[in-house]
This record gives sequence, structure tokens and C-alpha cells, in this order.
Amino acid sequence: MPAMTVTVRDWIAEQDAPLRPLLRKARALVRRHAPGATETVYPGWNALGFRTDHLCCVVYPFRGGVKIAFERGDEFHDPARLLQKTGKRMMFVMVHAASDLSPEVGLLIRQAASLER
Repeated sequence: MPAMTVTVRDWIAEQDAPLRPLLRKARALVRRHAPGATETVYPGWNALGFRTDHLCCVVYPFRGGVKIAFERGDEFHDPARLLQKTGKRMMFVMVHAASDLSPEVGLLIRQAASLER
């Protein structure tokens, strides 16, 4: 049986009600700073991924907020020191409120989108 495709709208609707506005705002920020990226819901990860020619970033809901994760975040210039490490290369930004979706987060998203494979 083929896997069911979950739409972004449906995926957001399945998340905890307090997180939905923040997920929508995080999604809008990624779309604004990585306009060519395609969106894919990863139900097994409970995440929304954005791809250019590579996995640009992933938006994850978590208790109390949203994480925006970058597969190659260790390569980024991060003067605001927003990135937190989660592995050798993977780094993420914690977003607890819409005000955390700053221009500096937009710069990180642009860096992620501009990386080459």
C-alpha cells in the first residue's frame, strides 16, 4: 500500500493548538528566505522539511515552541549566536515566540538555502 501524503496544512492542523501560529510563522519565514525550496511533510519525524538541491532546513514542533534545524549548520556564520548544536554538523534555533523569528534567523535560512551539495 502506498504511503499517504500529508499536506502542510493538515500537518499543521494536527499539531498542538498553541504551536500552530508559531509553525505558520516559521514556515512563512523559511519560504521568504528560501523561496525556491520545496516543502515536504515527514510524518515519521513529525517535521516539515524544505529542500533546494539539498535538505535546507527542517521545522519541528516541540513542547513550548519550534525548532528550525540545519543539517550543515556548523558551516554557518552566526554572529548572533543563535545556533545550538545537536550533533557533529546539525544545528538548530529554538523558537519560543514569534519575536524569536528575527532577521538573524532569516540570514541563517538564506545561508542554508545557498549551500551547494
